[in-house]
Formats: sequence, structure tokens, C-alpha cells
Amino acid sequence: FADKAARSYALEEAVRTLQEALAFAERLPAGERRRRQLEVVYRMTHPLAMLGRAAEARALLTRQASVIAELGDPALSGVYHFWLAYTCSNLGDSARAREHAQRALEEAARSGDEITMGQASYELCRESYVVGRPLEGIAQGRQAVALLERTPERWWLGHALWVLALN
Repeated sequence: FADKAARSYALEEAVRTLQEALAFAERLPAGERRRRQLEVVYRMTHPLAMLGRAAEARALLTRQASVIAELGDPALSGVYHFWLAYTCSNLGDSARAREHAQRALEEAARSGDEITMGQASYELCRESYVVGRPLEGIAQGRQAVALLERTPERWWLGHALWVLALN
């Protein structure tokens, strides 16, 4: 329901639904709880950022740092670092955005997650534009497009093409 709401830009409704899901996830058995909580946090980050609540999204993610470290799963940590990069970028913290995007790229490569690799490359491309490094941005943008074209992620592919054109 939250994904459907977000796709139709009912972002506040999506966030409310995901906040409820997070409360339900907290009642799951210990073995399943942390992964489900992360899944909900990741889904909530994008609508929060789109609502201009990137600081709230970053705080939500930051509270998960110990869980990410404890689980040691590159499939989870790649996504985690991508969303941190995205929120840091939205908050104007280019250095941290680049740091987390690079870490996301590395972790996603370890797990073979091409979507997250493409998203991280998109973020590096976007940050290259922001800091005035268009040649780096073009290389990163091409990488993002090549990765995302092989996935069903059309929204992120569109954004990668857009930021590649900016560079």
C-alpha cells in the first residue's frame, strides 16, 4: 500500500503507512525483526526525502548503523549507504554523499546488486555535477545508465540519464 501511495505521490500517506509498518516490525521475532525494520526504513527514506524531510530520513538511517554493522551483509549495507548518500546530497553535504555513494558501490558490487550499483553511480554522477567535475560525472553517469538499463528500475534510470545530461 505504501509503495502504491508513493507512486501516486501521496507521500504523507506512504510515510504514515510505513511508520505503522515499522511499529509492527518491532513486534516480530528477533531473527526476522532487524531485516524487516531495515526494509521499512529503506522504503520510507525516499518519500521522506521527496517531502523535504531529508534530515529526518538521515536520522532514521543513522539509527540503523549498528544493525548494519552487526549483520555484515553487503546486500543490506549497499542499500543503506546509497540512501545515506542520497539524503546527505539532499542536505548539501557533498563530501559525505560521495563517501557513502562510493561505499554503496563497493558493498553492492560484493553482493552483485546491480540496482544499488546503478543508484550509487547515479549519486556519484549527481555529486560530480554539484562540485563541478563534469568529466567524472559523465563516466559515472554512463556507468549508472549501463547498470540500470539491465534492471527494471526505470525511475532511477531516468534520473541517471538526466544527471548524465547535466554533466
